[in-house]
Amino acid sequence: MVVDPEDWAAIGQITKDVWRVAYGEPANLSEQEILDRLPQKYERLFPGPRPLKYEVVSASPFWAHQRTATHYREGRVILCGDSAHVSFLDCCSSS
Repeated sequence: MVVDPEDWAAIGQITKDVWRVAYGEPANLSEQEILDRLPQKYERLFPGPRPLKYEVVSASPFWAHQRTATHYREGRVILCGDSAHVSFLDCCSSS
């Protein structure tokens, strides 16, 4: 996990040579703009000697949306966890 206000990311190793990288970009960017910015984002996210050596095998930009309950308590019922906060992904690409 990379915790940063601008360059946050969740990075996981899938196999010995394959890593999955999920990071944030401004919501107003097009899919092509996101893909064009990928090398600069990786330069900020990853340590190591430069230039970085990697191959992008697949990229699938998606836009995350959030829904929350209008209120969390109604009489003796309290919503918490996923009941109160529901996230879902609206995938824009199947590549």
